[in-house]
Amino acid sequence: MIAGFLSFCDRVVFQSQMDDSMAFVAATLRREGILTLLVIFMIGTALVRMIAAANRRSHDALQATRATNDKLEYLVDIRNRDLAAASERADAASRAQSDFLANMSHEIRTPLNGIIAASELIQRHPQLPAEADEHARLVTESGELLLKLLGDILDFSKIEAGELRLEAHPFRLKPLLVDTMALIETRAASQNISLGYTIGGDLSESFSGDSFRLRQIILNLLSNAVKFTPADGEIHLRAESSSKSSATPQIRFTVKDTGIGMDAETVERIFSRFTQADSSTTRRFGGTGLGLAISARLVKMMGGQIEVKSTPDKGSTFSFDLPLEPTATISKSAPSSPQSLKALGLHVLIVEDNQVNQQILGAQLRELGCTSALAADGVEALDALRNAPLPDIILMDFHMPNMDGWEATRRIRTWASDPEASLQSRTAALLPIVALTAATLPAEQTRCVDAGMDFFIAKPVKLAELHTRSGGIGDFRSRPGFR
Repeated sequence: MIAGFLSFCDRVVFQSQMDDSMAFVAATLRREGILTLLVIFMIGTALVRMIAAANRRSHDALQATRATNDKLEYLVDIRNRDLAAASERADAASRAQSDFLANMSHEIRTPLNGIIAASELIQRHPQLPAEADEHARLVTESGELLLKLLGDILDFSKIEAGELRLEAHPFRLKPLLVDTMALIETRAASQNISLGYTIGGDLSESFSGDSFRLRQIILNLLSNAVKFTPADGEIHLRAESSSKSSATPQIRFTVKDTGIGMDAETVERIFSRFTQADSSTTRRFGGTGLGLAISARLVKMMGGQIEVKSTPDKGSTFSFDLPLEPTATISKSAPSSPQSLKALGLHVLIVEDNQVNQQILGAQLRELGCTSALAADGVEALDALRNAPLPDIILMDFHMPNMDGWEATRRIRTWASDPEASLQSRTAALLPIVALTAATLPAEQTRCVDAGMDFFIAKPVKLAELHTRSGGIGDFRSRPGFR
């Protein structure tokens, strides 16, 4: 461009005849033009360099971004693998926990089955003295309460997650408090502890709410009071109208004792789960430190807040307000006599390894007019069904040595389609199988259905439910191939 400009100036301007003034103008034009062209050239060169530098930076940034993306993908992949591994560990821990809870539930419910079923049979004795009948009733109620408390402990995670459901129903307040006090009366008397209760005169006789949860809360507080109150102490339960203003009437429940008390630091953490004053408390008084944690959460779910005031060596006062709606007075029910149950006349195969449960189930079936045969595990059950006279119904436990109830049920059901099975075995495959279960977990109940069981009877076995389930045998006699 510069060469072209100089050639133009030389040919057109300087080789032409012009006067001095025009020559000066032409020289100035050539000089300024050259300078302008040089400036444009330098600007262009600078722009080219800037563009090249920008391209290099863009390329470097792109490479850095790609490297960063590769690194992020690598880190994400590692993180995903870690999360997958953690998820697998959590699933394994959850399965282990479920198995532990199922086994623990089974082991605890087994002796409870003997306690509750035996006391129920005692109450059916026609010439039982009134005092003995009352003692048997308390044994039954205590066992049932322990059974429900066991369910609460197993489902404590549900309480924390707010998944526990309350059941509102009408109940009479005074009998609830009196019966709850009766459950700790023997323990208190053994320590010469004085028990008392007061019910405000302005309170309604009946209310609507979850009476079992209310009883559970009060029983936890009373049990704690007995545990931490020395001999010759006093415990008092009070129910009265609360001074708090609310759309729904509030009732204040208070449990006051003259026990060992607590300092401020202990009061601050007393409602945390598995908490007691110190490690020596567990050694001296026993317990898990779970009762107050459950009570506090239940009170909160029921719309209240539990409070405590305590002084070391003076005693403690636990109180909570609950919104309970008064209802029409519930008529007082007369002491219930044992229900007369129709004789069933069935022959039942009991598949159960626990001798106490064998005796209890045998006694209950005799009460229902049934005969029974025993098998201690799944192997004996299969042998009895192949060789002995067939029963009308099978009561099958889950957890047994040699062969459990699930496997035994699966094998029995396969006889129906086995061409080599005998006629007796194919008939046995159609028999109703009722699961004797302590399972509180849905997974175990689903496992029973998958194995081929027809019904569930929860342990502890109640006579009325056993009668109802066993009485449904008629529905199965219509099965194709049933003898």
